[in-house]
Amino acid sequence: MTTTRTPNRQAPPHGTPARYQGPRRHNDWQPCRCTDCRTAVRRAEKIQELRRRRGHNSYISRETVATHLRTLLDNGWTGQMVADAAQINRKTVWNILNADIATVRHDTAQAVLALAPTRRPDGTVPSVGTRRRAHALAAMGWPLSWIAEQAGLSFTGLRDISAGRTKSVKGTYRDAIDALYRTHSMRPGPSQVARRTALRKGWVTAAAWDGAAIDDPSATPETSCDSNLNRNGLAALRRADVEHLDGFGVSVEEIARRLGMAESTVKGIVKELRAGERRNRSKAAA
Repeated sequence: MTTTRTPNRQAPPHGTPARYQGPRRHNDWQPCRCTDCRTAVRRAEKIQELRRRRGHNSYISRETVATHLRTLLDNGWTGQMVADAAQINRKTVWNILNADIATVRHDTAQAVLALAPTRRPDGTVPSVGTRRRAHALAAMGWPLSWIAEQAGLSFTGLRDISAGRTKSVKGTYRDAIDALYRTHSMRPGPSQVARRTALRKGWVTAAAWDGAAIDDPSATPETSCDSNLNRNGLAALRRADVEHLDGFGVSVEEIARRLGMAESTVKGIVKELRAGERRNRSKAAA
């Protein structure tokens, strides 16, 4: 009978107390007694003694650390990611979350609390903010295909993000779509089809999100501020699109093709716009 041995975990770097002490349960690496590791242990002991003399608490409530740990996990971190980034044992992460303990050592707690939920060690970030930004752009008439091209990712990739099938994205993609969101989310885009699709799927515009709430998985949009494109708002944007293209001499047929509208509807809007212009000129002449 043969057994499969799990690969050894990566040893903590030299110059840390964890490398000096070695693994607690698994023989993944050997404790190190080099000068850097011994110095790190002595420094940690001196810091702990100094804190004790100054009356500082050497322990922090487990629930405080566990709450932050759960936030990290909710944002796509794994227990091993936390252990590696905080330079602690994977078992310590499990104990903080599940063990019947009341406190966590101060240095361990600080190492965990210093980890930012939105930036993982592998360079990825939660996709929720990127998904909502793409929805807001589409709700204003910017097609997903255009967003993907401008951000430098594939249309299939952005489609999966917008559908919620992708839970994390590269930080570079998140930043690229955020830049588009900042410059275009309050401007009407050229695609009526994108707006109609967004309206049908219940996607909201940027006006529905209050500041950093767009990146908060627990936040909900403020639909009461008319951030959803209602019928009147949709008609106004459609009319503005037609007026813009007609002003550049684009034909009715081409306008209808670009905006995904019926030619008869475009003809009616153009007729109203031109009639309004004539009425304005006649009033100015009078």
